[in-house]
Amino acid sequence: MSKPQKNKTQAQLRRRAHIENKRARQQQRADHERQKRAAHEAIAAAWREAKKPDPLAAALAVFGADAQLNEVDRGHIEQLVAGGARFITPELLTPLSRVLSLHQSWARPLEAWRPSGRSKAAELRSLIDHLFVLYPTPAFLYRAFDQDERAREALPMSQLFVRLAAGGRRKDIPDLLGVPLTKQMITLFLSAKAKVSPLEALRAAQVEALCDAPTRARPLARALMSTSFGVGRYPHGEDKGQAVIHWLARQPELRVEDVGPLVDYIIHAQADEAWSLKGRTVASLSRDAQAWHLELARLRKIAGEVFPASPFEGWTRTEAADLRQGLYWRYQLEEIPTSKALAAEGRAMGHCVYSYARQIISGRISIWSLRRQRVTVFDGVECEAGVVERLLTLEVRNDARQIPQVRGRFNRKAQAWERTLVRRWAQQNGLSLSASV
Repeated sequence: MSKPQKNKTQAQLRRRAHIENKRARQQQRADHERQKRAAHEAIAAAWREAKKPDPLAAALAVFGADAQLNEVDRGHIEQLVAGGARFITPELLTPLSRVLSLHQSWARPLEAWRPSGRSKAAELRSLIDHLFVLYPTPAFLYRAFDQDERAREALPMSQLFVRLAAGGRRKDIPDLLGVPLTKQMITLFLSAKAKVSPLEALRAAQVEALCDAPTRARPLARALMSTSFGVGRYPHGEDKGQAVIHWLARQPELRVEDVGPLVDYIIHAQADEAWSLKGRTVASLSRDAQAWHLELARLRKIAGEVFPASPFEGWTRTEAADLRQGLYWRYQLEEIPTSKALAAEGRAMGHCVYSYARQIISGRISIWSLRRQRVTVFDGVECEAGVVERLLTLEVRNDARQIPQVRGRFNRKAQAWERTLVRRWAQQNGLSLSASV
């Protein structure tokens, strides 16, 4: 072998040995990291196991540190935990609380219940069936447990469920709810589909029974759910409320998009006991409603009132819009702090939110605005921000901790993705959403 060839061979051997040594070192480092990670995971698992609260403590924590649980409720929670209940979670706290609050109406003992159902919601329904249901009950009434009935405007739908499940008579429904219902309305109400809420079923039954054109009944019922009729009890009593529904149902020239503004005006006008719908037409009532809205617009110009702050916190969230271009959506839900800001909200959204000013000043409600803004982020730094866009206006009942109304521009209903954002904020602040939201 010549000397150049020998040198070339030695160089190749040295290079191969260097590569093998490098691979060996990399493998050694990888093995070391794997062992280190496994050790850390073992320590973390042991720490989690040591710190893991007992099931009863975790269940009680769901109700909150400030919850005033009596001995009876605490005993029932202990029985549920011992029975292996999985549904004691923040998401199902409202229906579970309703079940516990109705313990005097239980038809069977709690200790005889055995969990069944794949999901947590199905398991909770099995508990409701065990405790209350002796006779077949309309499926839509199960949703009554999802609503917080502590608000003054709420109708006692969960009590209606309990009464019917125990074999109560249909003719007792009007007295129990405090709503004047005919036999036809009761039949339509109890035949509602499972996917609707009890309040939606009630209003749809009233409209369908009173409407002289069946094709108008469903759109009118949907429009009513975006008004005070979709919150609960009518502000001036259900007798007057049914008279309003009857008048709306017998107006063939009434446009569905005008229902909300007209109902807002009617509620305002009925504060005067002498005021009546008798003899009024859509045209005359629309003129009066327009004049009232113009007066509200004039009042919006009066600024300076600072509203009392509610006990709830604002919310900010950023979600990706186009990662390749670094575009994000920043969502903000903030409270309306002054009458000037309230007027600006109503003017921008095209609705009469300013008429709630007195209720805000009294502290009974607060008004919130959901907005979004497109921002550009480069290397973690915000470079550019777009125009702020108003999406929704929310009404919050402060004492009841409920969101009865959510409206977009020109009183449109919230879209599914918007409701998801509102629901996240509501969960953060311990608020419940009305069935109409």
